[in-house]
Amino acid sequence: MFARMVVTGLILDPETTLQATLFGPSGIVPRLSRRFDRAQASLQRSQSKTHPTWKSRSVPNSAIPTPNRKQTIIPEAPFQKAISHQHVLSAQGRPFLRHSWHRIDMIAVIAFWITFLLALSGHEATADRHIYIFRALSVLRAGRLLVVTSGTTTILHSLKRAGPLLITVSFFLIFAFALFSIIGVQSFRGSYRRQCVLTDPFNSTNVIQLGQLCGGYIAADGTEAPFLLLDGQVADVSPKGYICPMGQVCEVSSCTALS
Repeated sequence: MFARMVVTGLILDPETTLQATLFGPSGIVPRLSRRFDRAQASLQRSQSKTHPTWKSRSVPNSAIPTPNRKQTIIPEAPFQKAISHQHVLSAQGRPFLRHSWHRIDMIAVIAFWITFLLALSGHEATADRHIYIFRALSVLRAGRLLVVTSGTTTILHSLKRAGPLLITVSFFLIFAFALFSIIGVQSFRGSYRRQCVLTDPFNSTNVIQLGQLCGGYIAADGTEAPFLLLDGQVADVSPKGYICPMGQVCEVSSCTALS
């Protein structure tokens, strides 16, 4: 990895000036301008398709040129194709961080050495914490095997092209989760914090939380009573849902003790 950085450069090409990198024929600014022009042209074509100004005419079959038959070429093996693609990239002399797989390699190598130092010093896994995120990131280097076959390469290119759309869908899902979370909190209003509580008759300080969700309890006179709030006051709502049997009290707890 360091050898490639020395030969091809990290971000900028060592054999090309900064002005040529930014404003040259294959620089960053011209490429962005060409992409903008292509997007504008595709937008104009889509608008012309929606509002056509010409009518299609029938073309006789004799006027349609017949395609020439090409000679059948035996495709090379997927592994050979991947190796030849890497040779092409090496011949181009592209800077190291200009290639997506090189960026993944750098993350994996740095994460591996961080994992090595943490494991060597004994701080990776202790009694109160486990730092395994860097060990997981170091495995990303094995993802290079996905470009060996043509099928997985096609899938990766498709995911790369669909990246902006996937990001938009992710934002929509986050918005939907937040919306339904607010609806759930407003609908239940702390119903999962109410549970049946049993008090020891011989020791009033021994309170046992049974973990049964409830909405009321049976009072000493045999009637249904609403649950108790944190301050011990009776709620001003009618009993509903599960009613704790006699001898137990339904009250709001500061923390849920459900297993």
